[in-house]
Amino acid sequence: MCIVIHIFHKTSPFLNNYLILSTDSIIPWIALPNKCSFLFFTIHLPPVEEGEFLLYIMLKNDHTHLYLNYIGTEYRVSRSDGSIEYMAEGIWKLCKEYTIVMTIYDLLCYSEDKPLPPLTGQWQPVTRFIPTGSSPSGDVFTPKYEAAFSGKVNVVSQACLCLGGELQKRLAGADLTFEMPVMGDFSVLFQFWDADEEFPAKILLLWDKVSLSYLHFETTFYLQGDLLEAILQKINA
Repeated sequence: MCIVIHIFHKTSPFLNNYLILSTDSIIPWIALPNKCSFLFFTIHLPPVEEGEFLLYIMLKNDHTHLYLNYIGTEYRVSRSDGSIEYMAEGIWKLCKEYTIVMTIYDLLCYSEDKPLPPLTGQWQPVTRFIPTGSSPSGDVFTPKYEAAFSGKVNVVSQACLCLGGELQKRLAGADLTFEMPVMGDFSVLFQFWDADEEFPAKILLLWDKVSLSYLHFETTFYLQGDLLEAILQKINA
């Protein structure tokens, strides 16, 4: 299965293209195999002039790329084909992680509000965004990381600091509470309770109450995985 993203801009063609993602690669449209199933959807960039759009999302840019920071890593989006690259070891490399690509596009293009509502600093679990019982809990995605972080409070703290996190006052008894920058001014609250003789380690991510003005509900699970994986990579570096 491939995911085909049509990136469409009404008044400027600088990102009007198709980007094809599979679970392990990003390939150009003309290189697709003849027999391949697709999931199509369209990303509509705001109907504004290019300069206004770039100012609106406050991205560094030049004539070939838009530049941004996503969870502590520098990325750039090609104007010609919409592909995304990341900076590693001093060179730009093609990003093949579809969760990262999808989340970056969603944060750039989802909002229909102009201007975006200001972030409130009022945090809540992701399940608060929809009626009780109508979606999976984020808890099912955290056990791998809870096990990896257990007994490593200081190391996890240093990893969060390396990713630009800001230590917050102790909240709900958590051993660590960090506000973690995601992209631009958008951030999430990461909490970690270390294991003790009674309870296993626990991770909880909290979201600003207006988060769904910035991205789809489904994308929050991609973002959660990207953030926890980034912390784990810092720990293992």
